[in-house]
Amino acid sequence: MTLTRLALIAVVIISAFLPVRADIIFPARLELKETEPAVFTVNFNLPIISGRRLKARPVLPDVCRDLTEHDIKVTQSSYREIWKISCQPEDLFGEQIVIEGLLGTRVDVMLFMETLDGRQYSVILKPSRTSYTIPLPPSILELGVDATFEGMRRFLKRPDLLLMLLVIAFSRTKKRVLWVGFAGYLLGHGLGQFLAQHNWLILSAYLPPLLTPVFVLLPALDLASARPTRPIWSEYLWIPTLLFGLLSGGAFPETLALEGLSKTEQQYASIFLNSGITLGILLAYLLMSEFNRVLLLIKGINKSGVSGSWIGYVAATICFGLLLYQASALLFVPLVFPKIPSRYYVYAIILGFWFWRIGWENRSWISIVFVVVLEMGMIPGLLGINLPFDSVVVLSSIVLFAVTLIFQRQLSLKIGLIIAIFTAVLQGWSFGFFVKENMTLPIANAMGAALVISFLFLTSLSFINGKFQKTVPGRLRIVAGIAAGLAVVWRIGEYRAWFNSAIVTDWAMGLVTLPVLSLVLILFAILAWPKKRIILEKLELNTRKPVLHWIYISLAFFLISVGSIQVKNPFFKPRALAEGEAKRVLQQVLSNTFHAFNLADENQLYDQLSQNISGDLITDIYLDSRRRLNAGVRTGGEVTVREVSVLSARQIGESSNPSDGFSYESKWAVTARVRHLQHVHHRQNIYSGVIKIKIDERSWKIAAIELLSEDRVIIPGSAG
Repeated sequence: MTLTRLALIAVVIISAFLPVRADIIFPARLELKETEPAVFTVNFNLPIISGRRLKARPVLPDVCRDLTEHDIKVTQSSYREIWKISCQPEDLFGEQIVIEGLLGTRVDVMLFMETLDGRQYSVILKPSRTSYTIPLPPSILELGVDATFEGMRRFLKRPDLLLMLLVIAFSRTKKRVLWVGFAGYLLGHGLGQFLAQHNWLILSAYLPPLLTPVFVLLPALDLASARPTRPIWSEYLWIPTLLFGLLSGGAFPETLALEGLSKTEQQYASIFLNSGITLGILLAYLLMSEFNRVLLLIKGINKSGVSGSWIGYVAATICFGLLLYQASALLFVPLVFPKIPSRYYVYAIILGFWFWRIGWENRSWISIVFVVVLEMGMIPGLLGINLPFDSVVVLSSIVLFAVTLIFQRQLSLKIGLIIAIFTAVLQGWSFGFFVKENMTLPIANAMGAALVISFLFLTSLSFINGKFQKTVPGRLRIVAGIAAGLAVVWRIGEYRAWFNSAIVTDWAMGLVTLPVLSLVLILFAILAWPKKRIILEKLELNTRKPVLHWIYISLAFFLISVGSIQVKNPFFKPRALAEGEAKRVLQQVLSNTFHAFNLADENQLYDQLSQNISGDLITDIYLDSRRRLNAGVRTGGEVTVREVSVLSARQIGESSNPSDGFSYESKWAVTARVRHLQHVHHRQNIYSGVIKIKIDERSWKIAAIELLSEDRVIIPGSAG
């Protein structure tokens, strides 16, 4: 199979899932784009192979006339011809565009046409089919019928949404709540479509069918056990339906095939599609309501709620089966969930359980407040403002709320709300900054992640019926224990990386790291331990529990790396470093050197370089490293160094005089984030060479460097 055919297959597959647009890397293409009313720019490209160009040319409709001369540019690999033509877009309907000269060749040509009103046409012309007839636009009636039926089909083929309607129909939901809930779904679906079509929201198509059974399973179990309906279903149905609508509209933003539809027709199609969804909801709900009435007419079947229990068991069983089936997608589709660290999802679950403990009558409104607060916190993160010690805030807040559940302690309402709102803002800030730094289309991905986090919060908030209970259910305490354990394990993992990269490296460089803040907190913990009172023991009175003591201990654990300082090691003597020590020192020096290029201020950049590079070598390394980091980056691209790792370091030659320095044959990798507009990817520059380091002003610095090789690779799947 030729490379041309492979490229053709790839283009066809991609075009089936993405909005249609010109493929700028297709070797042979004809592009017509309306740049002014009735004026099209024509761009015709052909490959040149072995010095020969295909003798092909476009034949445009007779209704078009040339406005400019043909601008021809020829390179060693391509032939490009650009000119402008004049023709009314409506005169092109039913006309043919032909590529002459393809017959007898193996070259395929991509034809792409776009008008100012949003119509797009994309087709691949082959030697066996060298022409394309521009189709007539659909009438409003045809568009309305097709889009309405598509909307009905789209809803009725979703078993998870049909199960939701089934549970609602048998839960005796109030009519007012029911219609408001339906309106919430339609509003959310339309809003999700709008956001996704404008690239403000990104969600996997696997996500709504996976999450909906999770939530519907809860009221289905209530129905099966004849327990009272959950408040969020009986009074605030619009909250989950609005969320499910956003998920569905964001995951399936397309209405009909967009090819050939103007922007106005696309808006009409969206309206008709949501009208079809409305008809599908009404049809399905009426059928299920009639089914409920039929069961009521059967003598004795509704005795003691038998029909509702039976339907609840069936719905719960199907929900569980759908959940297992949809969960299998996680094995094959790694990006079902937005690619953010799991700690944000865990926080939402634990906070939802904690709010359940409050026992408010209107606690379902908390979900709306949580979403608003979370979105407000995302703003500074998406603006690129870094939150200091964000990991400490995220993990310690998980432990705080989990501990109150594990030990059945209840914070006062005011203090708890202040802490919850404060930590929610910081959570949004932290993951907003993470998305901004690591993912393509950060606003769209952040909104998708916020929807998932809100769903998890809402689900955990509704997990258990009833108001505040003095005794926390055992299953909830188990979940809280797992969450707290995960937070501690994640923090220990961060300490392990910090120890290997910072503590050991500082020791090799003659520095000692002292966790001053943690030591002070441990001292406070010792002082806060309640003293035994003999008189209290004789009176058989309880002594004060050491709550404050454990708070200080917990803070000391989470703040080890925060409140630490570096001091000179008085016993340090410069010497030749072993391989392990050399790798750590080189990694520290090279990391400081390359990260200096992230600084916008040139004076700060040179100051940081001078702390890691000796003498006149600064200017040479500055110019050379800047050139290598930006090599191959398009104009306007932004390169940010993210990580430097030394892969090997072997001493060459022998030197016993530290002032002369020590030379190491080394290999190191520099990982950088490259941002083009809103597209983000990561790449690695892998270097090998000889680096000489020596003690200068009581610090290891680079004294000389000789590069032997350089390789550049793109890290697949790095941008989310």
